[in-house]
This record gives sequence, structure tokens and C-alpha cells, in this order.
Amino acid sequence: MLKKTVGYLKTKGVSILIASLILCVILAAGTYLSRQSSPTDRIQPGADLVSQGYSHYLRNHYKEAADSFEQAAKDKPDSEPIWYDLGNAYFQQGLFNQACTAYQKALALNSKDGDAIANLRLAQDREKKGMRREKVPGPNEMATPSPETKPKKFWEDFFTKLNDSLRQ
Repeated sequence: MLKKTVGYLKTKGVSILIASLILCVILAAGTYLSRQSSPTDRIQPGADLVSQGYSHYLRNHYKEAADSFEQAAKDKPDSEPIWYDLGNAYFQQGLFNQACTAYQKALALNSKDGDAIANLRLAQDREKKGMRREKVPGPNEMATPSPETKPKKFWEDFFTKLNDSLRQ
């Protein structure tokens, strides 16, 4: 059976490498989609709180993300990325005073974090103006995820786009 498949692929001019890559992507997408949870999922006991917080954040469930990051910060109060991500979750909810506090704690642990400095200034500005989160901020205003979570965002975006294209 395998020899027939390989022979067929060679006769059709399709490289085995490309076929293998396509198969890997399909299997990975299936695995990813089977693990998707509903937006109303809550924090599971024993699970990695930071990963759960980031998952909620990517699905725009900022309250749940903040809950996860708050619990993670209790467990790891000396983790700058957790405080930074908690600030982002508060910021997206329009809780600018709480976001400022979280960014300040992140900066107390790493005073050279340019993203935390920029987000703190933006949150302070919004707090002074009494702004509420009525619209999604533009790309230049968006609170960015910590460097630890950026690779996850790439794969999350990749599989989301793949999922969307498969549904069409």
C-alpha cells in the first residue's frame, strides 16, 4: 500500500517531502482543534495558570485572563512577565489604575522593559483622562504580550487561520 502511494506521488510530480509536510500540518491542526475549549471555560486546577491566562487573553476573555494571571502572581510574585501580562489583561478591560499597578510591579522587577514602560505610560494617560475601554485599541496602542508568550501567539494565529480556511 505504501509503495503504491509513494509511486503515485512520484508519478504525479508531488514530492514526498511536501506530502509529509501537508500530512503533519493536517495532523497538528486536528490535534489543536480537538483541544479547543469553549470560551466559558474556567481555570482548571493544577493547570499552568500562565498558559491558561494567555489562552483567555488571546480569545479576548480579559477577565478570565486577569483571574489566571492574578493566581499565577500569587504563586510567583517575583515573575516580571506575569505582572506584565496581568497589566495587559487589566488594560484591555479598561481597568487602567490596576493596570498601572501591575506594570509598576513588573518594572520593579525589570526596570528596563520597554514594553512595560510604554504600556504604563499609556495606562496612566488613559487613567488621567478617565477613559473607558469602549473600542479595541489600534495596533500602536495595543498592549503587547510578554516575550515569553510571543511564540505561542504565532502558533495560535497560525492554527486559527488554518481552522478558518478549513471551515470555508
